Amino acid sequence: MTLSKFDILGVKFNLINEKEVIELLLNYDYKNKNYICFPSTDTITLAEKNNTLQQILNNSFLTLIDGKFTELIARYKGKNAKVTSAFNILDTLLQSNLSHFFYGLSEEDIIILKAKLKEKYPEARILGFKSPPFLSLNEIKDNISVQSDFEFINSLKPDLIWLGISTPKQDYMAHYNLQNIDQGLFVCIGAVFLYMADLVNPGPSWVKKLGIKWLYRLIQEPKRLWKHTLLTSFDFIKLIIKETFKKKKS
Repeated sequence: MTLSKFDILGVKFNLINEKEVIELLLNYDYKNKNYICFPSTDTITLAEKNNTLQQILNNSFLTLIDGKFTELIARYKGKNAKVTSAFNILDTLLQSNLSHFFYGLSEEDIIILKAKLKEKYPEARILGFKSPPFLSLNEIKDNISVQSDFEFINSLKPDLIWLGISTPKQDYMAHYNLQNIDQGLFVCIGAVFLYMADLVNPGPSWVKKLGIKWLYRLIQEPKRLWKHTLLTSFDFIKLIIKETFKKKKS
């Protein structure tokens, strides 16, 4: 199946809405292994300077818009694109006949996530949970512990392997470990694990509609997030402006 794509700073996003993504995944042939990415503006900015990361995002089965800011840039480029909520996709698919495995969070937080999902989705086909080792970006490729984890996960044959680590670590992990599974889709959903476990409050519905979850989280954790959020936003905007002027000149 060929899906339309558009470019933001070299990262090629699929022009597909949330409803279409859900329908696609409900009817997907999970014998075809692949991965899905939701790159943040931070990851897009990193990929603009990192050819390996850019290729990982561009070679995915789906690369989807994660935030309102990226959506606004897409619309500025004339694309009728909208944010795809990884939370909504997970919520819907947990109510389907598809099977799932969750890879992410600490041992303590995994216990909380497991209990929350069992309470909210008692009929869900969840095959297991695993807390990954803490690794730097350079340690992900060919890591024996991670390979062992995915060999075990592979033996269970889940349709969907949800990765809740951080971006871009989860994107590298999905890409490098395709060779360690025989079927299924990796879905890189980051902080959604925290939302599902009620470990982080994503905010009321109006926050989601306005696309300011980042601001809500910044207010909750200002000391930890303010510097990273400010620098990331500045670098992303700077690159978009640079790209725009470059195209106008040419």
